[in-house]
Amino acid sequence: FVILIVDSATALYRTDFSGRGELSARQMHLAKFLRSLQKLADE
Repeated sequence: FVILIVDSATALYRTDFSGRGELSARQMHLAKFLRSLQKLADE
């Protein structure tokens, strides 16, 4: 049994990326991060 706790993952993306010009980069980076978490959860 394994538990993975992620607290405020999206907060990192709100501070690192600002403005609409970086929206697509932020979304792609966040999606990659979430896929990584999904892989960890599936193990």
